[in-house]
Amino acid sequence: MILIIPHWNELLGTVFKGFYAKRIVSKIHLDTVIMISSLECTVTEKTGTSYFLFGIGLYFSKFELDSGRYILDQREINTLLLSDFVYDYMATAKQIALYNDDDVIINELAIKIPLDLSKKTGTQKAFIKGVLTRNVFIPYKEVILRMLEHGQKTGTYSINQTGYKILSSHPNNFNRILLSDAFKKAKHSDYVQPTAGVSNIQFLADKIMNEFFNPQELSRINHSIKFLKYIFTKVEFDTSYLFSILETIKKGLLR
Repeated sequence: MILIIPHWNELLGTVFKGFYAKRIVSKIHLDTVIMISSLECTVTEKTGTSYFLFGIGLYFSKFELDSGRYILDQREINTLLLSDFVYDYMATAKQIALYNDDDVIINELAIKIPLDLSKKTGTQKAFIKGVLTRNVFIPYKEVILRMLEHGQKTGTYSINQTGYKILSSHPNNFNRILLSDAFKKAKHSDYVQPTAGVSNIQFLADKIMNEFFNPQELSRINHSIKFLKYIFTKVEFDTSYLFSILETIKKGLLR
């Protein structure tokens, strides 16, 4: 499925602006999350339920410092971790299009569409295409194109080299990016620097993943991320027809 969260901090119910290059962020124009996932799961804890989405994703921000100059920043993610409170808030927000389907979320806080629309009727497909074009592909075209470009670069989304990159709203790691220890060995010092809209970046991803999943499950998770990356590097997307993202990835997954 493809998940778009137009404004991450709005979904979390926060007004955190954060820091960038040791300076205070004065205004955030975009803090958008885009996630393409072929594997999602839920984990029940004493404190509630956690929702994991694994795949190819990007946290993209457009913001101002005190100088008033626009800055664009992006952080690669391969895991999205949502608490039950945040997920329920996302799923029950005010709809922007009337559509009754458990697989689809179309509201003010998020748009969630399955990759495979083969079981939808022609009318349903036409409706979903229209909603995606108006509410996702047009206003967030820059974010989507940046993710496609980034995903096709050599070395990106390498679970073997840099491990997990989790954008989290879990109560114990609220509004953080969590990285694997393997990332410390990689030459990505810019990534661990603060960015707009995210509280901080911590090396806690391995601890969390090992607490929640056994080795067999981790192997399946890693394979799903690797395979989506493989699809990105081997196929071409029609950037003038962004709905081809869903169609192309679905074909790749079915091969």
